[in-house]
Amino acid sequence: MTSISLKKISIIAITAFSLSSASFAGLGLRFAPISAVVGLVDASLDIPLGSSFRLTPTVIYWNLSLSDSSTSEEFTINTNGAGADFTYHFSGNYNSGLYLGAYYTSLKLEYESTALNETGELETSIAGGLLGYQWCWTSFYMNLALKAGTASESKITIKNKTTGAETGEEEDAPSTSSGLEFKLGWHF
Repeated sequence: MTSISLKKISIIAITAFSLSSASFAGLGLRFAPISAVVGLVDASLDIPLGSSFRLTPTVIYWNLSLSDSSTSEEFTINTNGAGADFTYHFSGNYNSGLYLGAYYTSLKLEYESTALNETGELETSIAGGLLGYQWCWTSFYMNLALKAGTASESKITIKNKTTGAETGEEEDAPSTSSGLEFKLGWHF
């Protein structure tokens, strides 16, 4: 993930926060509980823009290390990402109902393997649309969304750990994907 992407997302979030009015429902915090089971942090800040629109900056972080003490082999994955959703809630912010929107995410994944004696790096951006339903209670809410998107051409670099020489580098063709997103949240 480039610092330019983080700067753009930060500027958008600060602008949206400054434009949001105190007369609308307050901010909300959401996280993905299923991902958290394996240590992946996927957290979002919901910023209302009027009574039905919402801008949601998101951060993603995952650091997974696996090792075999009998062979001294280690495998590490480190993922960092940032993005934003822009959604329209048909029943209004923080009310139960359908929502529709668009999203953008920038990801960087790095891995290291002692067994393969290599390191690898992948950088990509994903943009697409989402359709979801939100269940709301007094200050607690749940979101379930179907996301479909296209990943940009991804640069994959693989290097030998000892020599530093590239053992593989390729540019992937853009790909499409879809998936479900489930998050729990609280608004203030």
